[in-house]
Amino acid sequence: MVTTRRSLADVASSASARKASPRNTQRAAINPPIVKANPHPATMTTATYNADECEFMAAIEHFKARTGRKFPTHADMLAIIKSLGYSRPVAQSTVSASIGEGR
Repeated sequence: MVTTRRSLADVASSASARKASPRNTQRAAINPPIVKANPHPATMTTATYNADECEFMAAIEHFKARTGRKFPTHADMLAIIKSLGYSRPVAQSTVSASIGEGR
């Protein structure tokens, strides 16, 4: 098997010829390039969120960076919320019911 080396100029000229070929032009017309959505649209600025919401979003982003998972589970979300200091308020009926049990 004989292998020939092409010069850098030959490689560049063949690449530009491929880009300009009619077949590639037709393919581009049939399959337009995919335009990805902006990950941070104008509506997602910190000016539209209060401090608590920004803290919550930062805690979620920290969790995702730490674990490498894109989507936290419900249990993960509960752990994130508790880590921020939130807890369920104890309702009066729950307190009286637990006292009435005597256990």
